[in-house]
Amino acid sequence: MSNPNEATSPTGRRDLALVVQCACTALVALGAAYASYRHGRDFALQFGADHTTAAIWPLIVDGLLMIATVELWKPADHEHAGGRWAAWLAFVFGISLSLCANIGLHT
Repeated sequence: MSNPNEATSPTGRRDLALVVQCACTALVALGAAYASYRHGRDFALQFGADHTTAAIWPLIVDGLLMIATVELWKPADHEHAGGRWAAWLAFVFGISLSLCANIGLHT
């Protein structure tokens, strides 16, 4: 059985484009993760956290956002509506912490 996408693009060209797209996405994600980590750590240090706490603070905030995002990606389940509400609350709280850290660091 043939692939319907093969008729519209040369063999291998679509694969190369996908590899380039994934590589560029990974580079952007790594840069954003590094910047986010540095901002969160510097914020924690500026406001009195010890070095260990400052090192894990950005991981906690970004981890909270990741957990909330994964929960929100799940299909809506009316039996567990409370979990979805909690996920939205965690997501908004995580975004608020991240914004406060970025704003507080630059003031």
